[in-house]
Amino acid sequence: MTEAIKKKKDENKHFHLEKIVFATAFVLFSLYALSMLFSLFFLIIYSLNTSLFYEEHLGKGFAFPDKLDFSNYAFAFSEFDFRGTNFFGMFFNSIWYTAIAVVAPLFMNTCVGYAVSKYEFKAKNIYYGVIVFCMTIPIIGTTGATMKLYSDIGLYDTGPALQFVTHLGAGGMNFLVMYSYFKNIPWGYAEAAFIDGAGHYRVFFQIMIPMAVPAMGALALLSGIGAWNSYQDVLLYNPSWPTLASGLYGISQTLPRFGNTPAYYAGLVIALIPILIIFCIFSDRIMRNFSVGGLKA
Repeated sequence: MTEAIKKKKDENKHFHLEKIVFATAFVLFSLYALSMLFSLFFLIIYSLNTSLFYEEHLGKGFAFPDKLDFSNYAFAFSEFDFRGTNFFGMFFNSIWYTAIAVVAPLFMNTCVGYAVSKYEFKAKNIYYGVIVFCMTIPIIGTTGATMKLYSDIGLYDTGPALQFVTHLGAGGMNFLVMYSYFKNIPWGYAEAAFIDGAGHYRVFFQIMIPMAVPAMGALALLSGIGAWNSYQDVLLYNPSWPTLASGLYGISQTLPRFGNTPAYYAGLVIALIPILIIFCIFSDRIMRNFSVGGLKA
């Protein structure tokens, strides 16, 4: 009886400790989420300031505008341009840039991750080690050599061609995620298909890829957000094809010539909307389905 009482007390103590840990984590994450929403709130309010109101209150702290000026959004669409590309052109460039940056590397990393995780070959461990090693090399240290390489092979500033060729490799975090995902899928699925006469390609495309869709979807979402917001690579290697991210960054360096800083904030809100909508639609579904394998215990 004494042992049972002691065990019950230990369980209650452990339960209360868990509650404290979860409550602390909830408070911290809630504060972090509120800080993000607070920044978004400020961005939207500033985008609705009149230019005069913004200039009058610059450096004096936050103030609600006397009236909301939605014309800033029309101004951003009609007047903003960067290196000869207007706002619609930058929006279109963002779409194809993001699409290539998501589809090409995701397909390559899915194929290579599957091959390295499920098949035995001599260079398997070497390939895996090289990918992990390359992830430790500072990217900024390769910028000059990368630009010279693109120039020498005729790909520098070629728009979609450069984007497609440079994203056909496999490596980085996407490779590690797909490698781990396929590593945890039982090989019994493939063996059953082989018995029924399926080949390696059929096993991969009709069995393994459908089971890897949740992982691929999560990576596509994260890669898409990163590509949509990426500006440095475009400015360095594709300067004649500005996206919204690179174009708005360039515009931010020359705002005085437009004379309407709130319109710049309106441009940022417009650039945020597409990726925010996609994230809101798919994030819960992807995270909810992010499970490994299909065998029931």
